[in-house]
Amino acid sequence: ELEVYLAAVQYPGRRLRKVEESSSPLMAGPYLQRTAEGQWVVMMETRPGQAAPVLRWGSSHGAVDRPLEGAYHDNYWAFALPPEANACDTAYYQPVINGEAGPIAAIARRESVPFTFTAWGDSQGGWRVFREHNRQMAQSHPHFTIGLGDLVDDGVNTWQWRAMLHCLQPLASQSPVYFIPGNHDYDGYYDSLYSANYHRYSAWPNYYSWVYGNAIFLALDPNQNFPLGIDSTQEHWLETVIQSEPWRNARWRFVLLHQPPYAQGWPGYHGDGFIRQLADSLAEPAGIDFVLSGHCHDFERLTKNYGRQQTHFIVLGGAGGSLEPPESSDAPVMDKVVKDYHYGQFRVGHEKVSFQAIGLDGQLLDDITFEKRQP
Repeated sequence: ELEVYLAAVQYPGRRLRKVEESSSPLMAGPYLQRTAEGQWVVMMETRPGQAAPVLRWGSSHGAVDRPLEGAYHDNYWAFALPPEANACDTAYYQPVINGEAGPIAAIARRESVPFTFTAWGDSQGGWRVFREHNRQMAQSHPHFTIGLGDLVDDGVNTWQWRAMLHCLQPLASQSPVYFIPGNHDYDGYYDSLYSANYHRYSAWPNYYSWVYGNAIFLALDPNQNFPLGIDSTQEHWLETVIQSEPWRNARWRFVLLHQPPYAQGWPGYHGDGFIRQLADSLAEPAGIDFVLSGHCHDFERLTKNYGRQQTHFIVLGGAGGSLEPPESSDAPVMDKVVKDYHYGQFRVGHEKVSFQAIGLDGQLLDDITFEKRQP
């Protein structure tokens, strides 16, 4: 079925009608997202003229019989599971479309410590590679997954978003996905610098934060400004988050954004200067443990010390887009650079975070444990 989406992406004028007639009643999804309050939301896009879908949920595979009504906007549906679903060891849901029941999906385990998550960036059109990554990630049942920007190659092309979500579906049907916009996700929106498709397919705004287990995650969006930067509104929000009680109480603090502050991806590129200045200024006072990014289509890792604070910079740009050339910039000298397709898998515990960079065939490109440095 991926070929259907590829045809629509490549030949929108000639093949769109044939594609629409031949594919399923769902244009995208179902896939999971999770609100700041920890509520699961099942999202899906139906074809124009389709009857309203129904979502049923339950606490066991044999009793998925509690119907939910969805919020609707422009053929897009969002079904919020009730709070009691979070109390289940495993919650189950099943879409019903045109009277036909779809497959039952099991939502990943409830919040706990330790927990696992995956992260990836720059899927941007490399759908066959990205699809294989998602098959592998789904087998490990992470608590959630993070897309670090350049989710698509052309942000204004709706079919690319549908192709991305189709590839993501094996994983995102069971594990909530958090999206972060990159520069390509703004393609076609340069006049307004508002990515309508990002906001259509994400339950979150373009910058946001959430708490999971003993960690806090802060997602920034410098791409909504040109040149790259954050305006006074986002800057004030950032300051509010890093001064908040959830931030102070978190054992681990992750900053997520598309462009890296440090990288050797291609000759002449050293990471983004604005983001590097921001990261360097906040790493010690804000106690940042990890900065995760994409943009460079490779895997890179660097650890820097800021006084007593140790910050780990990880570039995870190998989800599908064409890889960077074999040559790298001469600076900064990263601790590790691998020019290969991959995703990152994290296991977050109380005193340490275990990390693996996993390649297309399941091979380990990197395997390291980061221990929490005591203040």
